[in-house]
Amino acid sequence: MIEPGDAISGEVNYKVYNTSRQIATPYLVDFRMSNRLIAYVDGFNLYRGMRDAGMRALFWLDLGVLVRRLCPKTAQVAAVKYVTARILNLKRTSDPGFKGQELSRKRQSEYIDALASTGVKIFEGKYKLRPAVCRSCGAKWSKPEEKASDVHLATQLLCDAFRTEFDIAMMVTGDADVAPAIRVVVNELKLPVIVAFPPKRILNELMAVATSYKHINRHDIGKSQLPDQFEHEGHVFKRPAKWASTTKVASTDKTSN
Repeated sequence: MIEPGDAISGEVNYKVYNTSRQIATPYLVDFRMSNRLIAYVDGFNLYRGMRDAGMRALFWLDLGVLVRRLCPKTAQVAAVKYVTARILNLKRTSDPGFKGQELSRKRQSEYIDALASTGVKIFEGKYKLRPAVCRSCGAKWSKPEEKASDVHLATQLLCDAFRTEFDIAMMVTGDADVAPAIRVVVNELKLPVIVAFPPKRILNELMAVATSYKHINRHDIGKSQLPDQFEHEGHVFKRPAKWASTTKVASTDKTSN
């Protein structure tokens, strides 16, 4: 759970880089005088990275706890902002995949609401239908495509930076589209930005513009799970059965993914 001013505990080592070069080179940044930290989480990028790394059983992720694990030890979490879009079920009830898609939609919606109950600020994009054509047979259909996540991330980062809402920013993403916004904050506003790469999501473009970066591994995620069941304002949130807990196994595996 997140409260404004939550202190960060634990020792974290950072690789810090000179952003004036395409391939970053180390230099020293002193985080000791910085306190307020806002984290910006690309929900779909994090989800897809975890999925590709075989972490389905760890999708019930407590972002507040994860951010506190990843931060410099002197930082205080001012906010965690989660950008996502609620998936659409465009299948008809008679279609074979309707039930599975509906269950996926409900799992995601329950998770978003669970995060909100812990104090995470939710920013929702939208799905838009994009025409698709089969190259083999010419069949046509409409394919849902998520929009506005990278715009939300960049906008929130820039607005908060110009308003001096943070001393340190953390971007949990592996999307190169936010690199220009990070560059402005670091080079023009002189504020440090840490990029925390989701599993299987590492980009030189982001390493080159960030003040520092960190790889989120299975150990970090396994140690940052929501309770399997908890209540908030009369609503009971429960880990979906498909996301069965293997926290004990995951928390002892310290290899990166």
